[in-house]
Amino acid sequence: MVMDKETQLLSSANLPLDLGELGVVTEATLVMPGVYDVILESSETGVAAEGFVVLRSAVEISDMAKRYGKSAPDYPEFLIYMEDSTGNSRYIIGYELFRYRVLHQLALPEGESIRSIATIGAEMYPEYFGNYPVPLLTPWGYTTRHKIIANGLYWLETEQCQRGLAIAGPIYDDLSDGARGLAERYDNDLSEHVPAYLFFQESDSCVPLFELLSDMRKERLYCEINWAALMNAVYHHHPEYAAQHNLAEQVGLNDGFGRFLHTMGLEVELHSSPERLLSLTAQAGTEFVDF
Repeated sequence: MVMDKETQLLSSANLPLDLGELGVVTEATLVMPGVYDVILESSETGVAAEGFVVLRSAVEISDMAKRYGKSAPDYPEFLIYMEDSTGNSRYIIGYELFRYRVLHQLALPEGESIRSIATIGAEMYPEYFGNYPVPLLTPWGYTTRHKIIANGLYWLETEQCQRGLAIAGPIYDDLSDGARGLAERYDNDLSEHVPAYLFFQESDSCVPLFELLSDMRKERLYCEINWAALMNAVYHHHPEYAAQHNLAEQVGLNDGFGRFLHTMGLEVELHSSPERLLSLTAQAGTEFVDF
């Protein structure tokens, strides 16, 4: 049977299993019918990471979830879910696995919940999980108008005519300590049912928005941001931050991936880029959102 063949390929006797560019499977554990929790070792760096291998014939995995899997040419019967430059599709199968356990009245791992996986996964895969909700309540009263900058990034106006930026968790986990320190945290009675948010007054919002949009792919944006005006706003409202950012960029300290490889013991050169430097543009102003 096909199922027998696939199962044998992932048995300990047949590991490691080379999936080409997707990595080498060094460990595989069956966690639900047709789904394996695996350790994938990068063929380039040798760094090991967790992933999922899903059989195309797995009936408990939804067709929607199967669209996000990648396959190796030599093993088309496997769908691979892992962290890469486009995101971390493990959250999709993690959700499907937890859903399976809930529906079959099986216990979830201690300290974990299906809601927490959905909250994290929604940042990368809104087509599967749905968008983060726009916050109704803010530190400045009820939201009366909003504009979606990206999933989880909302430009707001409130009943007090206060404008600012709301960032849904866990997106704000990517912010620097300096940016997070500018936020106004607001917890309300709904905090147990919707993602937590950080709120930034209009004059402070340029800093977190600059950090997040610097790394966010343009296709994730729902509206146009005047990049020159955004950088002008950082210089105007937070000149110390601008100076520190540019100094760090020039010596490569903003190369997050390079610094991560350093923590893994790999000696790589830290890179800087003129495109990531904050600059001033005459006549651009500081109004970076059309609202």
